[in-house]
Amino acid sequence: MRKYQILWALLVSILFQPCLAQETVTGAQLKALAQRFAQVQTIESQFVQENHMALLTDPVRSKGKFYFRKNPANLHWQYTEPFENGMVFQDGKVFRLTANGKTPVKGSVARTVIAQMMTWLAMDVERLDKYYRILRQEDCLIFVPRQKQMGDSMQISLWLQEGDLPSIKKLELQETTGDRTILTFMHTRLNQPLPQGVF
Repeated sequence: MRKYQILWALLVSILFQPCLAQETVTGAQLKALAQRFAQVQTIESQFVQENHMALLTDPVRSKGKFYFRKNPANLHWQYTEPFENGMVFQDGKVFRLTANGKTPVKGSVARTVIAQMMTWLAMDVERLDKYYRILRQEDCLIFVPRQKQMGDSMQISLWLQEGDLPSIKKLELQETTGDRTILTFMHTRLNQPLPQGVF
């Protein structure tokens, strides 16, 4: 009998734990965040990407690095493991990176992908607020699409690395299919000279 009382107590404690509250980020908070990110002009970082797919038991894992410059707008996003590929945005043009170098890419899809990546890296809060409801849950910002037409994304969770200058520590994209993509950033350097020839 004592055993069942303990199990019941455990069950009750699990079921009635308080939920972590989500609160809407205010306009003043968004403005303050935008002002902090406006100070970031260059980013150099490494990342680990994990794709969790419903059809696979283990996540698909890849590694890479990226370089970002706000003005003029340039981005170098490169996967290094398990395969080497990526994209470069330079002088308004998109290039595909392979082990053999970079080749020009035509079409609007690549340009749209680059534009979205740069919006997140620059933390363009005004643009993000236009398309997402922005909530806060402890140290995490949660972006919920305002319109269902925005692809398969259900919500994006973002963790910031605090310091003199802010940077993204982790980003998680949850899709309506149940699939998740997690990007974890490390060894991030802000407002430092970028290596020659990365763009």
